[in-house]
Amino acid sequence: MLLVIGQGAEDAEDELGALIAAATATTMIGFDPVAARTTTSMRRPRHVVTWLVAEYQPDMIVVIDDHPGSGSVTLPTSHDAVHVTRQVALAVLSCIEKGNLEGPARPISEVGAARTDDSDTSNAAAVLLRWHRNAPMPRPQVTDRSPRVTMLVCVYNQEPYLHATLQSALADTYDDYEVLVLDDGSTDASPSIIQQYSGNPRLVSVRQENLGGTGRMDLVINRGLRAARGELIAMMGGDDVSLPHRLTAQVAAFDEDPGLGVCHGGGYFIDASGERQGSFSLSVPYDELSFLRDMQRVNLVSHPSVMHSRASLETVGWYEEGVACDYHWWLKAGGRIRFRYLPQRLVEYRIHDRSLSTTAEGMARCGLEARRHRRLVAERRDLDDYFPELRGRTESGLWHDAALELGNRLISADPVLAAHFYQLGAEARQSHRASYNLAVAHHLAGERDDAIAAAALAAAGSTRGASLHDALRRGAVADVDLFAPDSDFSQELGAARAGLGTDKRMWDGSFVSVASAYVALPYGQDAQNRQALQAWSRHTTATSPVRWVYPDLGHGFEAVLARLADAASDVVDLSAAGEIAIETVEDFCLLPPDPGRPTGTLVRSGDVASFTGWMTARA
Repeated sequence: MLLVIGQGAEDAEDELGALIAAATATTMIGFDPVAARTTTSMRRPRHVVTWLVAEYQPDMIVVIDDHPGSGSVTLPTSHDAVHVTRQVALAVLSCIEKGNLEGPARPISEVGAARTDDSDTSNAAAVLLRWHRNAPMPRPQVTDRSPRVTMLVCVYNQEPYLHATLQSALADTYDDYEVLVLDDGSTDASPSIIQQYSGNPRLVSVRQENLGGTGRMDLVINRGLRAARGELIAMMGGDDVSLPHRLTAQVAAFDEDPGLGVCHGGGYFIDASGERQGSFSLSVPYDELSFLRDMQRVNLVSHPSVMHSRASLETVGWYEEGVACDYHWWLKAGGRIRFRYLPQRLVEYRIHDRSLSTTAEGMARCGLEARRHRRLVAERRDLDDYFPELRGRTESGLWHDAALELGNRLISADPVLAAHFYQLGAEARQSHRASYNLAVAHHLAGERDDAIAAAALAAAGSTRGASLHDALRRGAVADVDLFAPDSDFSQELGAARAGLGTDKRMWDGSFVSVASAYVALPYGQDAQNRQALQAWSRHTTATSPVRWVYPDLGHGFEAVLARLADAASDVVDLSAAGEIAIETVEDFCLLPPDPGRPTGTLVRSGDVASFTGWMTARA
């Protein structure tokens, strides 16, 4: 089924509307957002589109965006969508209806004018034709006998690495899973390699015409997601390696927190030959409340290590937006589902000269797409989506400072997006600080006139603003210092977080209201270790908002438990003390940096004193 959004789509007298109404080979539904805006009963086209998508579940949405009001419709979900001109839509939809899936006789580029943005009309039309020619996979019926986990492996011309990929995918210690291999039209020996594993009852393979080559990796992934039978879906690249404990570890995280949406972890970088070249981990200790604003600066989630719940996809929608579709999905999901990071190496991520995202060309393309995604999501979000702690607060100064905080985080990476947030700050409360920072952002973005106009407003309230205004007019701007939020903004934010209760979680699954220390005890220092346990017993209780996480560091639960018992001996009573949780942490370097969190092994006596100071300050 196709949902066609564009002017004239509901008018039987219009060429487009007539084509849609008369379609028999393919079900087409039309919606005209321009007409909707002119009626008293339908003033919000987005609401109508939301209803249409929910009611009819279209397989593809065709947006005709060369008429005012058509292309600006915000789609309520990430259903597969293409944007084309009216002329191209008429040509392509006519071919689909007539069964001519090879396209118009004339090249599509000659059929209609190119779009006004940087997308390629011919490419979009080709995507639509290929999508329809392949016929969308119906979602399989998930039953009690379906595997709990699907490992989705998307493959395109990865012959040199595919054996290692499939062997690792089939060797996980978890038992209840399938490996779904989606071959996106490979032209090398990949299909024959996949065929060699066809005798394994765990493996399911699907082959289609190439879609990823058009830049629409989202369509490739969505094809696989639709075919997956598991309630949990693990993502994997066709050139990567899954480590044997991966699924077991991630399923355990979902068992522990049934409301979890996405679980991800760390891993190794490997080269073309499989040699390890370092590792990656979480760089920012996010939580449910800060995830969206933390994600604005850097992608915190490694896609090859991700496991989705099916419920998360139903809540957020399918992937969309091309090559960097994973980053777009994280941004879209922020604040709507819960993410968790496991400080374990779950995968080996291969870097080679044909990689889609790690070559210089690929990284440049992904960087441009990521910037576009950040701006797109920012246009659809409000400030309280970035600062949910403050939702419901009405103090204009608070929202002014929240906007400054976001803008200052982003200005070096994306001054255009920073300007967007500074403008929101100025709208919340007119001030020379927001105007000053806005002028700097416009200047860095090369928008001289806008920079001078903003600086003129700043000049009315401060000498710094007047200096900047003069420098901009003369074209002699030196280094400038941005205005920061008021000093009490972080305190207000912290107080708001503390007042939200215990239903929000940190990156490690613990509650935001509880402070965690990741601390291990050394061997051979029994007296010092006993001192640390005595301090914990003395200064914490079962209701204290602190948690001692004892990393197993590869030794296993039983060994760590015995280590704690030896250290406590019969002297220390921990029955009424705060929680001590033994968790799988392969290495301290896999933990995200956090200067306020005790991390490491208590080797020196001073380490015990610092740990004691931390617990007494928080317990």
